[in-house]
Amino acid sequence: MAKIYISSTYSDLKEYREKVYQTLRKMQHDAQAMEDYVASDRRPLDKCLADVAKSDLYVGIFAWRYGYIPSKGNPQQKSITELEYRKAEETGKSCLIFLLHEEAAWLPKFMDKVAGEGESGKRIEKLRQELSTAKLVSFFKTPDELAHLVAVAVQQWEQENASKQSGDKLSETASAAAQQTKYDLKGASVYGFAPEGKDNVVIAGEKVEGNTIISDRRQIDGDDIQGSVTHNNQSVIQNIGTNTGQAQAIAAGRDVNATQQTSKEEGAKVITQEQAVEILSQIEKLIKEADLPSELTSQATKYAGKAKEEASEEKPEKSIIVRYLERATSVIKKADTTAGAAKNLVDKLKPLILKLAGWLGVAANHFFG
Repeated sequence: MAKIYISSTYSDLKEYREKVYQTLRKMQHDAQAMEDYVASDRRPLDKCLADVAKSDLYVGIFAWRYGYIPSKGNPQQKSITELEYRKAEETGKSCLIFLLHEEAAWLPKFMDKVAGEGESGKRIEKLRQELSTAKLVSFFKTPDELAHLVAVAVQQWEQENASKQSGDKLSETASAAAQQTKYDLKGASVYGFAPEGKDNVVIAGEKVEGNTIISDRRQIDGDDIQGSVTHNNQSVIQNIGTNTGQAQAIAAGRDVNATQQTSKEEGAKVITQEQAVEILSQIEKLIKEADLPSELTSQATKYAGKAKEEASEEKPEKSIIVRYLERATSVIKKADTTAGAAKNLVDKLKPLILKLAGWLGVAANHFFG
């Protein structure tokens, strides 16, 4: 059971917030909303921010009101709703953001632009723009639609969180096992060490410590290592999953299949870092030029760009690149990928993603299925 903080302005989103609250309760989560304080925008700021900090997950719901601005202890004069979001970001909480769709029917009295509040709507428009650019947001029109979107997003967050925790435990186990065992590297070939971190495998004599990638040319007892391969008689394959957290044991003298199920053909064509950066540049360009809704294009391009930036680092974190690509492809999937521009874009991206899969240490169908 997760502790989930629901944040929104008060009167305009009351029915929507109630639907979300009840849905999360039915999912057996400890949901908390402003009704837990007092039925007003003027809820206690310090208590709200403390509760955000103690939560496991933040759910932000935004329509067309900026909300109440406390006068005390608020030098930047931000609304409680924005301050709650800032606290969630500051404390490293996962943030699920939901914006009222621009085409949704809405009462004028609940729109700052009409009511003359929040600098005549400029403050909420600026905040919505920031959220839609910085986060992977979902748009809703009705209370039921919002509740469904929140339920799906929370369920996905749970799965990712459980997978990460499982992966951390498996990685610790694999790392400990690698540090306690000696492997005779004389006359052995070492293939495909998938990246768990960004440091190289440490080789001391005949002992392999750690479970990360060998990326530099080294010498082991006179054997030439190029990339992650030494050319001799036997093979040892180790694969620590960067995304799923799965790991397999290391076996000396026999082949062990990679847990990410990358094919032999893909493994044989693992690209260089420079090639990966170039492929990511192509992906970013294709998304930018695709005839998708502007909101989706902007978000997907942003995530592809961040993936390229990380790949350009001296020692890139491949797990971070995977996460950004997951977000980019997730945005693209929001369009109709069975026809038109979206399908055409996916068809162009798939061969590029396939080339990246081996380098990233994930299955070829990880992003588009």
